[in-house]
Amino acid sequence: EAAGDAHGAARAYGSIIDLYASRADLRRFAGERLDRLDDAESLALAIDTFQKAVADRPDHPSSHRLLAYALVRAGRFSEAFDAIEAGLTRKYPSNRFRGVDRVLRDDAGLVGAAWIAHEPAKREDVLARVEKLGAKVAAAPSLRFVLTWETDANDVDLHVLDSNGGHAYYASPHLPSGGDLYADVTTGYGPECFTVDLPAGARASK
Repeated sequence: EAAGDAHGAARAYGSIIDLYASRADLRRFAGERLDRLDDAESLALAIDTFQKAVADRPDHPSSHRLLAYALVRAGRFSEAFDAIEAGLTRKYPSNRFRGVDRVLRDDAGLVGAAWIAHEPAKREDVLARVEKLGAKVAAAPSLRFVLTWETDANDVDLHVLDSNGGHAYYASPHLPSGGDLYADVTTGYGPECFTVDLPAGARASK
């Protein structure tokens, strides 16, 4: 991939799936790398492996999230919303994935906004589905950092620092310059999410 050989990279990442077809964590690992190769064939393979990860481990929020966003990139907005809805409406093991409902509701709002932008005629139907999930369609720009990791054998923490010397993390979740860490996931896999809501007209790249 670093050498610009997207085809070779796709074959290498695909081999991970072939070798570990029964491992949802490694399917997600390979699928994320296929997804970023930015070609239709790799994206299709990523979607397929994310679908199988959802089937194998529907109790992992990352399976649903990765599938939903890959489907958005493929222009399959209705399916993408179905994927995030499935993740949000299922039950997860108790004491796992703290704050995941908020992360998934945000996802529903973002996927819904993308769907409406692509198919404006379906606006009212999409709004109704989003609201039914207790979410809101994103109407302003935001900047999100979402951390996941593929093991429950250790704890990974999300730290966000800004140019003013501000530091947000599990013990201090609010960044004075703007933004909040939703929750500290200590039981593996994530997602941990930090979001900055930007003023209307702002660019997320800033």
